[in-house]
Amino acid sequence: MFLTTYHQIGSHDDELEDGSQSQPIEEKDIDPSKEKLYIKKCCQKVESYFRQITVEPVIFCYAFGIILHVPVIQQYIHKRISEEKGLIYNSTESRSSCEPFPMVTSEDTKRIQRQVQSESSYMQLGLVFSASAPSLIVALILGAWSDHVGRKKAMGLPLFGSAIETALVLVVIYLKLPITTLLIGAFFVGSCGSFPTMVLSVFSYIADITDESERAFRLGVLEAIAFLSGMLSHLTSGYLVYNSGFRPPYWVILFLHTFAFFYVVFILPESRIPVNQAKKSEFKFFSVNHVIAIVHIFSKPRSGGHWRMALLMIISGLMIMCSIGFGSIIVLYALDRPLCCNAIMIGYYLALSFCVQAIGAVLGLKFLGNILSDHRLLQVGMTSIILSLSVMAFVTSRQTLFAIPFVACLGGIPTPTIRAMMSKMVDPDEQGSLFAAIATLETLCTLVGALIFNSIYPLFIQVGMKGLTFVVMAVLMTIAFILVEFVRRKDRTYSAKKEVEIAEEEPG
Repeated sequence: MFLTTYHQIGSHDDELEDGSQSQPIEEKDIDPSKEKLYIKKCCQKVESYFRQITVEPVIFCYAFGIILHVPVIQQYIHKRISEEKGLIYNSTESRSSCEPFPMVTSEDTKRIQRQVQSESSYMQLGLVFSASAPSLIVALILGAWSDHVGRKKAMGLPLFGSAIETALVLVVIYLKLPITTLLIGAFFVGSCGSFPTMVLSVFSYIADITDESERAFRLGVLEAIAFLSGMLSHLTSGYLVYNSGFRPPYWVILFLHTFAFFYVVFILPESRIPVNQAKKSEFKFFSVNHVIAIVHIFSKPRSGGHWRMALLMIISGLMIMCSIGFGSIIVLYALDRPLCCNAIMIGYYLALSFCVQAIGAVLGLKFLGNILSDHRLLQVGMTSIILSLSVMAFVTSRQTLFAIPFVACLGGIPTPTIRAMMSKMVDPDEQGSLFAAIATLETLCTLVGALIFNSIYPLFIQVGMKGLTFVVMAVLMTIAFILVEFVRRKDRTYSAKKEVEIAEEEPG
C-alpha cells in the first residue's frame, strides 16, 4: 500500500521544464534506489521503537513468573494440608475446595476446612518471612553498590535465585517432599535479593535513562507491563492447574526466569557505566559505605525538608503492607465459603484484576497526569483501592467478586507516582541508594504486613468475620491518604514561601 501511495505522489511532481505534464511513470520504470531508501527509512523507524525496549522483557518474564507462583503455591499448600487432614479433592476436577469427597458429617468437614485455612495461612507467612528477611539485608547492599558498578549485576542476581527456587519447588512436587522444604527455596531466593532487589535495579535503570518529566509515565508503563503479565499468568495458572496439576506452571516459571537471566547477561545494555577499574575495586560488595549512602538519602538537605522524604516512605510502606496482605489471603478467601472458587475461577478473577489495573494505570497516568498534581493522582488511586477493599470485606457472591476489579481500576496509579516523586528528589548518582531504601522499607513492610494479615485472618475465621481483614487494609490505606493530604498542604506552603523569597530578592 505504501508503494502505491509513493508512486501516486511521485507522478504529480514530474513536470517538464516547458510546463507540460510528463506521462505517468509506470511501476516498472520507478527507480529501485528510491524504493530501497523508503523501505530503509521505515525499517529505521521500526528499529528506533525497538531500541527503546530495555528492561520491559525482564519485567514481563519476572512478573509473569512470581505472579504465577503466588496463587499456585498457595493452592498447592492448601491441597497438601487438606490431604493430610483427610480432605481429599482433585485439583484437576471442576469441584472447589468447598466440595471435598464425602466426610463423616458436614460439621466435621467445616471444622477441618477452618483448620486447613489457618494452617495454610501460617505456612504462607513462613514462606514470606523466609524470603523477606535475607532480602532485606541484600537489598541494602546492592542498591548503593549498583550506583558504582552498574545495574545489570544487581538485576541478574534475583533472576538466578528465582530459577533455583523454582527448580526446588518442582523437586518437592515430583517427590512429594514435606511442604516445609519450600522454606529452603524461599530463603535462597531471599539471599539473592528477591523482589526488592529486582524492583530497585529495574527502577534505577529507568531513572538512569529517562528525564524527570517522563519518569512517572515510564514507571507506569513498567507497572502496566507487570499487570498485563500478571493477567496472562493468572489465566494460564487456572487452566494449567485445572488440566495438568501443579507441575506445568513451574516449568513455565523456570523457563521464563532462565530466559530473563540470559537476556540481562547477554543482551541488555548497561544504563550506568561502571567507574574505571582502579576505582571499581574500592566499591566492595560487603561495605558499610552502602548503608551510609542510604542513610545519606534521608540526612542530606533537600527541597521541602527531610520530613518530605520520610513521609513519602511511610506512605509507600503502608501501601505495600496492604498489597502484601491482600495477596497473602485473597486465594484462601476465594477458596473458602461462600465464594467456593476453583483454580480456574481464581485465575479469571486475578487476571481480570491485573488487566483492569494495567489499563487504568496507563490511561490514568497519561491523561489524569496532565490535569492533576502528583498528590491528587496518589489520592485518586488510593480512593479506588479503599473502595474496592471495603466492598471485598462484604462480598457474598462471585458476581460481586468479579465486579470489584472495576472499582479498583485506578489502583495501579499510586505506586509509580510515589516512586517518581521520590526519584525527583535525589541526584542521579543516588538513584540506586534511593530505590534500595525503598526496597528495604517495603521488605520490612512485607514482613509486617504478612505477619499482621496472616495472623488476624485465622482469628477472624474463628469468629466468623474473616471479611474484617479487608476492613483493616482499608483503614491503613485511609491513613496513607491522610498523610498524602498533609504532604500536599506542606508542599503548597513551601512553594508559596519560596515564591515570596524569590520576589523579595528581585531588584526594584
